[in-house]
Amino acid sequence: MAGPELLDSIALTGRADLPDSDRRLFERASLVTALLLLLRRTVPEAEDRVRGELLDDLLAEDQPDNPRNISSLTLRARKLGIQLGNPHEVLVLHCDGPLRQRLMDETARRARASGGLAGLYKGHVISSLRPATPGSSRANSPRISAGRSAPPSRSDPLDPPSCPAPTPMPWCASGHSAI
Repeated sequence: MAGPELLDSIALTGRADLPDSDRRLFERASLVTALLLLLRRTVPEAEDRVRGELLDDLLAEDQPDNPRNISSLTLRARKLGIQLGNPHEVLVLHCDGPLRQRLMDETARRARASGGLAGLYKGHVISSLRPATPGSSRANSPRISAGRSAPPSRSDPLDPPSCPAPTPMPWCASGHSAI
């Protein structure tokens, strides 16, 4: 158990009577297994947090008294294997209520697997990925919306009241913008 969550279980069968030394050995093996399972789970969560913080810093507006350090952002991105000078697709996803965390978890998992970024920004789940090339799995994959599949579409309108106006991103080539 990790807090209230059951991670896994181990059962020893076929031995009705277990000597104390074997019982302690089994308990220690169970403890090591639990720690390894917890580590396997927390490493991706920590990496997702770091990726989300970088995305948040990339999208944040410059403050007059505290301008962003572009070289620091570039270095942080490079450490994660992300080249900010390359083109990226930015996806803005919105989901109300309790499903937002589930959407965020899945978006972060997919972004991590594809070498992108994902995070929450101004109430929206944001994902920054390398552009899909024709014939790639993402270009041909169905769009997932509210638990059901829909055919891919590049012309879905954004709801203007829920999406803020784009702002320029100074670290990108001209013409790129972010919410």
